[in-house]
Amino acid sequence: MAALLANGIWCYISYRLEYRKYLEVIKYLEEFETGNYEYHMKNNYMRTGVYLQITEQLERMGLAFETLKRRLTEEKEKTKELVTDISHQLKTPVAALEISFELLQDESLTEQEKQEFLERGRKETKKLSHLVGVLTNVSRLEADIIKLCPKEAGLKD
Repeated sequence: MAALLANGIWCYISYRLEYRKYLEVIKYLEEFETGNYEYHMKNNYMRTGVYLQITEQLERMGLAFETLKRRLTEEKEKTKELVTDISHQLKTPVAALEISFELLQDESLTEQEKQEFLERGRKETKKLSHLVGVLTNVSRLEADIIKLCPKEAGLKD
């Protein structure tokens, strides 16, 4: 009878230990779902058998996801900076064109002054065209329509 009771107690303790291991893994997976990818094995009872393999894999997955998350955040910030820079670069020639066209409407301008403002307008139009072309190429690079093939070369070449 005592052996049966000891066996029952042992089974209960073993079950509770296994259950705690499952709870530890479930707790991490729930954290993972919320965006917390850090996993550190805190308990020594998780450092054996299949649980060691599971927890090591969870740590690796967490590190990989954290790295991806950081890269996405950095890329998002760079994209914001790029959009801000592009909008600023586009505003300058547009403003210059507006001023040139407004001045061209002034009837008191000489023919030489009109030609000068027309020439400035042409230059600003070329700048806009160049900026739009650059923006189009950046867009094509992002969409993998254009592929860059870097090659090693000397600086003098």
